[in-house]
Amino acid sequence: STRAGLTLEGLLLHNQGPRESCRSRILIATSTAPLSLANCNLAVSPGMDGHSFAIQAHDASSVQARNCLIVSWFSALLLSQPRMQCTVDNCLIVGQVTLYPGDLTDSPVGTVRLTRNTTIGSPAVVNVSGPTDPLAARLRDSNAKPVVPFLLTAEGNVCQTSQILYLHSRTLKSPEGLPVEEQ
Repeated sequence: STRAGLTLEGLLLHNQGPRESCRSRILIATSTAPLSLANCNLAVSPGMDGHSFAIQAHDASSVQARNCLIVSWFSALLLSQPRMQCTVDNCLIVGQVTLYPGDLTDSPVGTVRLTRNTTIGSPAVVNVSGPTDPLAARLRDSNAKPVVPFLLTAEGNVCQTSQILYLHSRTLKSPEGLPVEEQ
């Protein structure tokens, strides 16, 4: 886990201890700092709750992965509040890319770009989760400031999955999610 910029090249990192040893597993975690990976082999097995994350980036300024093998039972990449520039290029990915947009207030537009990857999604290639209660309230208020979007692009990827893009929302006030007409 780091808050400083991190560049990894040509590393083999595996976290495959016994399931009972931890609730969930995270192989690489960064917060607010850039992360760059090239030619790496990352693999993480699930924890007790079944969750594992090869890469977790919370509000990172940029994330780049090129020519990597990224294997995770649950989420290969977890991008929380993606106000960043994220590029995943020419990687073999087993697991999903999970985006938690957060409230997206007063932030620059983030971009997530997936190009020329081979992906085996579990159960989806890209899972977008949200919104939070404050964002749901903003979406319902016609006088509120507009929500800052993030851009997701995918080109030239080969995918084996039951779902390419999975969108879901759940909040404490609306546990069933936002009604379709409000999305």
